[in-house]
Amino acid sequence: MPRDVSGSVRLFLEQEQRKLGAIDSLEAGEFTKLYRKVLYSTTIDALSRTVANPKQGNRDRFLSFVKNFCDWGTQNRVSLIHLIRVLENAINPEFSGLREFAYSQIESWGQGGFVPLSNDPELSEISSLWPKNFGKPLESLQLDSLTHANLLYVYRNSLVHEMREPGQTMETHDEGEPYYQGRSDSVGRYNWELLYPTDFFRSLVVSALNNLGPYYIKDRINPLELTQENTYWIEKLQG
Repeated sequence: MPRDVSGSVRLFLEQEQRKLGAIDSLEAGEFTKLYRKVLYSTTIDALSRTVANPKQGNRDRFLSFVKNFCDWGTQNRVSLIHLIRVLENAINPEFSGLREFAYSQIESWGQGGFVPLSNDPELSEISSLWPKNFGKPLESLQLDSLTHANLLYVYRNSLVHEMREPGQTMETHDEGEPYYQGRSDSVGRYNWELLYPTDFFRSLVVSALNNLGPYYIKDRINPLELTQENTYWIEKLQG
């Protein structure tokens, strides 16, 4: 007989909601947003382990979880500023058509203000323009490395492993979605900086908690069993 996991699912999600509330109420002066992002990111990591094969790699598990549970509509768009940086280094003539497209797109952004990720091109759009004989123009860097899903994982690594945020701009825009902010550098050149705000990280956790309950129950998954404490800290000694 299929087991009833609804009670365990409810207890687990109530516990995770309490953790989320604690993160939301955290105050640490000038480091409040940084610390909250770190904790939201580790929450995503922890939740992802309840729906993944134990042998699945960290990156694959994280990306799969965000794709399936976090309701992020622009995750498969290609960051235009990162694409252009690649094209500045990949000067082969095979990239000429893509280079022309990318420059025309970013010129349409103008200067100043904030630009949402919906202005970035879709991965499928860039794939159709990408030279077929150039899978990796910069060593191990592939086209999907430039998607926002992968950039979020890069961001997560900076937060979790180095307690820092990538990029060179401050979070000043009161917006729950990621965005680009225009800025002039020290020699007067105009650049765009990508920023994933604190409320965006929180929204990923909220979406995940909303979506996990029905998934656990439908697939008879008991998350409490997957997250229970064990006497032995070394994973190979557990069980």
